[in-house]
Amino acid sequence: MSETGKAKQPGQTHAHPDCYYQQLLHQARCRKNISVRPEVLAWFSIEHYQYVRHLTLRELMTELVVRGSLCTAPDIVTWDGAVLGPGEVFQTCYPKIIAGEPALHKLFISHEKIPELNYLRPTEDVASPALDLPVRELSIGDIDACYHALSAAETDEATFSLETSRHPCYLGHDRKSEIEPETRLTRLQTQAFGSHIEQIYLAVDPSFSKSQLIDAFSELLTDLDNQYGLFTPSAGCHGGVRKKLLYDIQACHLIPLIDLLLWQIRNRTALPLRVIGNLLEKRPFDASSASTGYSETNFRNRYLRTFNQVMNQGNPGEILSRLLENTDDYDASYYDTTHA
Repeated sequence: MSETGKAKQPGQTHAHPDCYYQQLLHQARCRKNISVRPEVLAWFSIEHYQYVRHLTLRELMTELVVRGSLCTAPDIVTWDGAVLGPGEVFQTCYPKIIAGEPALHKLFISHEKIPELNYLRPTEDVASPALDLPVRELSIGDIDACYHALSAAETDEATFSLETSRHPCYLGHDRKSEIEPETRLTRLQTQAFGSHIEQIYLAVDPSFSKSQLIDAFSELLTDLDNQYGLFTPSAGCHGGVRKKLLYDIQACHLIPLIDLLLWQIRNRTALPLRVIGNLLEKRPFDASSASTGYSETNFRNRYLRTFNQVMNQGNPGEILSRLLENTDDYDASYYDTTHA
């Protein structure tokens, strides 16, 4: 019997269309009413997540964006829908999570504005490379990466690399031959990633004077800002909203909640929300609602609402970046930002 008193068939899933958390369980075909022993989840301890409060906002966003990718695309899927198994990032991150080492930000190189999933850090202890200048010449490698991303759907390869699939020019299953040659690359990115533009590609004619090029560059940036709001803070973006959401990420144990979701997706098993609440609040695994005061309605309204808001239908980087009014905030302490 379910908590509502209605009988359910073993293995039946129940998705809430308005809840992204439940949608992910449904998409992974997680089975409900499957008995799970406490020792199976012995890897989980809320104490492993004390590091979260010591992160910078840059590191926090990396942690969330990486987990957003793990939840939405844990497996490598071929063009015809065949599942080849967990992808490179999942195979790298998930074992660390269940080994009690959930701090993932150290594994990745972060972009200046939004964390990238393109490159895993080398395993050896090396200094972090300096970030590229905001404006630089394109290399052969840049052009080659653009070509492969634009042509991915037309290749004979069964799978595409993570780097290709995250490239600003990636078209998914759309063929390059179906795109008008005059289509701007900024337009492609907005079609693929919503309002976010990862890279602006320009052609510069050096036959013009330096002052003419600077004027043209300034005019173009203004035009792009008017179209896409690249450099203009989003309406309604202010400290109170930002601080409240950032506080909720910690108060609602969002990162450990996502890791428990990853375990469910990986094992195709849906845990009762009551058990999730017990684990997050460091209560006995099988503690009853009567003994703890647990309310599923309150859990949904607090924990899952925060999950839905931050995960943003699989694109947490977009909504979190909107909450930062300028890049100076990006390296601020998460704790100081939420406790100032």
